[in-house]
Order: sequence, then structure tokens, then C-alpha cells
Amino acid sequence: KNRRNVTLSIEVFVEGHDEKVYFDRMKQDAQFRSVAMTIKPENMSGGGYSAFLEYVKKNGATQGCIARFIVIDYDRYLSMSGEKAPFRELIQYCKDKNEHSGTPHFLIVANPNLELLLCLHMDGYQISKDPDRFLQDQFKCQNIGEFKKKFIKENQIFDRVMQPDIKTAVERACQYMRAKPKVVSNAPKC
Repeated sequence: KNRRNVTLSIEVFVEGHDEKVYFDRMKQDAQFRSVAMTIKPENMSGGGYSAFLEYVKKNGATQGCIARFIVIDYDRYLSMSGEKAPFRELIQYCKDKNEHSGTPHFLIVANPNLELLLCLHMDGYQISKDPDRFLQDQFKCQNIGEFKKKFIKENQIFDRVMQPDIKTAVERACQYMRAKPKVVSNAPKC
């Protein structure tokens, strides 16, 4: 008989290009290479959490997928009143999948955005500082748009922020986030 080998993997849904680059960079590090990871970006700027939820639903779990991570920023929820209901729908969708599906869905809510997360990776950042201003100062940029174009779009930021020790950078960011109140709690039944 012919046997088909199925590679076990995780799927990571992110809300844009910058987040995709962040996770792609993590995949390059030795400590993450043992995990088969598929990154699926969806630009939320046109439709917000509703569009993102439809994208997740439309792209069902692939064969061999053992978990799905859905990573979104919290800034839309905090700043746009029309995003609260779609955000709650996304939470409910993940809860339903965790109760009735063989593939757990972990909703990860960045607090509040990628720029803060990047700052948390860096030595010298204090939470009282404005993340945009800190990044502009560190990278000698006149505004956050120039920073994003020059360092994120050209993938230069990740080598500087996440090196030489990605483990320390990630732990520094996680330490801050653990101290904050949780927006969602993941409790899948596997």
C-alpha cells in the first residue's frame, strides 16, 4: 500500500503584512524551526474584524493542522465603536470551534498593536514612553510612516529587534503582557 505522510503543523492567521513578516522572522530562528508553521495574512484595513472572521472561516484548517492561532491587534476595538460586535463574534467563533472541532483555535490579542510589541522586545523601552516616538528615536526616523517603510517593509527591523537573542526579546514582551488583564481566555478541549 502507498502511505501518505501528513506533516503536523500549526496555522497562524495575522491581520497584515507587518505581522506576517514578524512571524516569518520567528520561523527562521532555530528554536522555532521544529514547528511547521503556515502564516496566513489578511489585511483588515478594508473590513475590520468582520472581514478577518470571514477570512478565517473561508480558509478551513488544512489536513494535519493541530492548532490555529488567530493574532489580532486590540486597537480597532479600543478606537472604533463599530468593531466591538464583530470582535465579540470572533471570540464566540473561536469558543465554538474549541468546543466542537478537533482543531483548537487560540485567539491572541496583541495589546494594543505591533509597534508596542516591537518596543517591548527592545532594551531601554519603558512602558510610559510612546511606542511610535520611541521607534522613531531609536531608528532615526522623522515619523512612524518613514519607520514602517524603511524598516518594516524592507524587513530590517526584525534582525535588529529580535537579535541577537530572540528568546530574551520574546520573554521581555511576554512578561509585560502577562501583567496586563487578559482580553480573552483560551480553553480549548483537545
